[in-house]
Amino acid sequence: MKKIMDRFIIILAAAALISMLPAAAYYHGQYLENAARGPLEKIKNEIRDSIKKEIYNYACDENYSGDIFYDPVIRLGLSDMSVFPPRYKAKLLAELELKHAYFDSSVLERLISAVKTAPPETAAPLLSYYLNDRADTYVYEKAVLYIYLIKIKNDLGRPFDEELSAFKNLAAAVKNDNEIKFLYEKLKLSVVSSKTSAADSAGDILSGVNITGGKSDDAYPADEKIPALFLSVKSEALSGESSGGINIRPLNMDGGRVHMLVSAVVEPLSGKLKEAGRGAAEKIAAAGVVNIDNLNAAIKRKHNARLSVENGGGINSMEFCGPYKLIADNMDFNRNYFIEAAFYLPLIITIIVFYILKKRENEAYRLSVNMTDFVSKISHQLKTPLSSSLLYLELAEKHLESGEEEKARGAIALAHEQAKSLSFLFENYSVLNRIFSDNVLLNIIEADIEEELILHIKSYGAQIENAVLKVTFELAEDNRALIDKWAFYNIIANLISNSLKYSKKSTTEIVFRSEISGGRLALSISDNGPGVSETDAPKIFDKFYKGEASGGEFRSSGLGLYIARALAVKMNGELELDDNYKNGARFVLYLRIPS
Repeated sequence: MKKIMDRFIIILAAAALISMLPAAAYYHGQYLENAARGPLEKIKNEIRDSIKKEIYNYACDENYSGDIFYDPVIRLGLSDMSVFPPRYKAKLLAELELKHAYFDSSVLERLISAVKTAPPETAAPLLSYYLNDRADTYVYEKAVLYIYLIKIKNDLGRPFDEELSAFKNLAAAVKNDNEIKFLYEKLKLSVVSSKTSAADSAGDILSGVNITGGKSDDAYPADEKIPALFLSVKSEALSGESSGGINIRPLNMDGGRVHMLVSAVVEPLSGKLKEAGRGAAEKIAAAGVVNIDNLNAAIKRKHNARLSVENGGGINSMEFCGPYKLIADNMDFNRNYFIEAAFYLPLIITIIVFYILKKRENEAYRLSVNMTDFVSKISHQLKTPLSSSLLYLELAEKHLESGEEEKARGAIALAHEQAKSLSFLFENYSVLNRIFSDNVLLNIIEADIEEELILHIKSYGAQIENAVLKVTFELAEDNRALIDKWAFYNIIANLISNSLKYSKKSTTEIVFRSEISGGRLALSISDNGPGVSETDAPKIFDKFYKGEASGGEFRSSGLGLYIARALAVKMNGELELDDNYKNGARFVLYLRIPS
């Protein structure tokens, strides 16, 4: 059941992993976009401010010439309907319906009435609205009315260049030379008799006039941007609001190229001038088409960025106008990598859980295989001495029945030896079980190794008295170490047992030496036995490995040295074989020393 649950959890973890990866990537991307938005917004606002400054300069100064707008930038004075450049006035006012497109008898009567009865300040806007320089049946009458309008503007100190240009166009359309001469004389008289003169003197204005000249061409160049500029100016004029901002819109042109159209309503005079009574704030509507190449050159210099219609840019891009994006390829913004890592934290946790579960599954499988092998080997090792013991006991029983008591005692003695082998195996298995039990903890204490060795060697008193075993101590002055006494005794017992078991000499000599090495106590245990062969050395600590010297010995479980090393590791120490020792076998036990 546990195996099924583990697999079910692994499947759930895999599904969570697959679903969380795109989600983590999405929210990480959103975070990066939000982090980059602040610096991009700052660049965007600065670009808009530079465009705004440029369009304001054009609106406030007729002589201004910048480099981020195509020519022309059209401006319309909303108080006097003046247009700059002047050549666009008639077309602009007519097409935008800010100037009456047609002139007929009713319009003529209305204007004559205004001239006779209305004050000049009232008549002037009315004349500006209705008059035009189109060559129709009223060219003579319109020319006369323009003379009156020029006089009014001259008296008010306002420029009348546009009206003078329209008058000339109308005069050129008059068929009668006498009428043309009369019109120019009246014009000269009205200007000269005015209270104030224009910037140019009347003589300069009228000098060199070709009275019989033809009609001038007031048509604007065939530029597809012009109608869009007219519409933008009209939109700004109809709103009439000076919000202090600008309008930026995409402008689709023939050939697929997209421009940016900028318009605004500007008040050139500041509030301080108005308070001082030095003039009323004049509102001017202006519109222009941005030269993207020139603008990008300025943006590149200042911000290392660009405006582009190309796709891409990632987190370093932001919508600017229509298809145009603001792209700052090398923009540096403050990134919090801890926050970014947090987006992937659930994913990382899932991967770790998945890895742990998979490792548990593999470990469970490995333990299952090892347990099967372990049980098989234990069964074999227990079966041999147990079977032998039963066999000898049966022989002893038969000898007793036949009266052969001596043979019976011999069989019983052999059965006793096999029982001792069985007890030895059970003891090793008990120690092994304790090593790998999660519920058993070692009691690590500070102890004097010399004292502990002397106490343990006492259990070999009979072997020492009978000269089967000789023990020598060559210990350092300070032999204190951190050990678990039970684990330490088992390690020493296994090493002494192996020395006695495999020694071919009548007396087994064991030498204990100690020294401080690398901040640890190094306790070496050496004997005068046959040693460990080069074949056995790499595997000597493997579980169930029996060396060549065991020779099928029943009492060799193949667990002694495996248990000894495992106990050393449990005490945070190490047990190693000294490969360089050639006079027998020497093992070195490394133990922690008190700090």
